[in-house]
Amino acid sequence: MEGKQEEMQFLGVFGIYKEAYNIISSWRNIFSQITLVFILPQCFLSFLDSQVSHTIQLSEQTTTYWLFKAACFILFLVFSLLSTSVLTYTTACIYEGSKVSLKKVISVFPKVWKRVMITDLCTIVAFLLYIIVIFAFLWPLGLFMSSSGNLSSSSISLILTVLLSLGLVYLSVLWQLASVVSVLEDESGLQAMKKSMALTKGKRWNAFIIVVSLTVSSLLRELLAYKLVDLGGSLGMVARVAYGIICFFLLLMLILFSHTVETVFYFVCKSYHREETATSILSDDHDHIAVHVDDQKVDIPLMAEEYNAQHEQSYV
Repeated sequence: MEGKQEEMQFLGVFGIYKEAYNIISSWRNIFSQITLVFILPQCFLSFLDSQVSHTIQLSEQTTTYWLFKAACFILFLVFSLLSTSVLTYTTACIYEGSKVSLKKVISVFPKVWKRVMITDLCTIVAFLLYIIVIFAFLWPLGLFMSSSGNLSSSSISLILTVLLSLGLVYLSVLWQLASVVSVLEDESGLQAMKKSMALTKGKRWNAFIIVVSLTVSSLLRELLAYKLVDLGGSLGMVARVAYGIICFFLLLMLILFSHTVETVFYFVCKSYHREETATSILSDDHDHIAVHVDDQKVDIPLMAEEYNAQHEQSYV
């Protein structure tokens, strides 16, 4: 596996996508279980939120609407933390040659959920601060320059839109990688974001392309969902059912594939920076995560190494 991890630094965007697909297809049993237990309820909540919220909003029941939205948000957050932790850990265990089972990957959640949640909250604050800076400081400055005749209003709007878009994409890159760091390393919040910032050096273009492509895929799915919810009355029953199944399946696949891609990209960055890529292993003898960073060295149990060799033979 060491040779394979060394080669990972040369993977481009399509190579990362291919690697993520190979992992999911080669380990479809465990990923199917994770999908049924964690991702399926998350998708169902998203679908229920869009359908029921629209109905309640039309009936003008404001209190019921916000209570329902709050309940869906809390449940969605819980399952989002679960799917992030479990999928990231499962992918890492596959790379490390540790035996993977649903019971073992579930056991990691109590150990990492606080770190992941703190990282998510810090990133949300970073998003809000960035948007405030753009509109509270740069926008008035742009209006002043426009009024003084230095730049046209259309040029100012274009510049601010580009800055806002690039900043949001970059923060999305840091967020996704920081979530992986929070699961696999003993880092959270700002420290996880700093770590992800360091890891993306030399791989930022790949990160940008991955985030943009996954975001576009998500927006296309949202467009289908919008057509189903807002234009569903003009569609026949067969078309509505077909749209519903497609939207549901796309969301399910997008969540599964996105988290796997993020973890693969994490290993690519670790390999590129010549850092120890044996970041996480679930020991068969000790129920904990062993973290390997830089020159810190932790022994891997023989059972895991034997399983690793067997997996490499079957993978080839």
